[in-house]
Amino acid sequence: MPKLKKVNWDEVAKSDEIVEGAYPARIDDVEERESKSKPGTYYWNMTLTMLEEPYTGRKLWDIFSLQPRALWKLRNLCETLDIDLEGRDDLDTEELVGQEIGVNLSPETYEGKIRTKVTGYFKLA
Repeated sequence: MPKLKKVNWDEVAKSDEIVEGAYPARIDDVEERESKSKPGTYYWNMTLTMLEEPYTGRKLWDIFSLQPRALWKLRNLCETLDIDLEGRDDLDTEELVGQEIGVNLSPETYEGKIRTKVTGYFKLA
């Protein structure tokens, strides 16, 4: 059985929480998934990677419901990325992948644990 040796646990962080603030990130993947709680409804699960120290390489996730009343969030993301939706009736996830964007992060309590949540997006300078 493998053992981990020579670790000073006093120097190991107790949480992987990211400090609240605004950070640059890149959209690495957008995957369509079916809701487990509401079969027949779908959402896009977006994976982002943080681009600056001290969090370079850390992953973030955000969810975009594809229900008509919730599409405003996806529209806001597209507008921030300068993706023109005027006169369109579609959107390909590939238009999002690879884009760099600013993310606002805040702590959130979920099932008794604190985690980092994406609370908004902004254009990078």
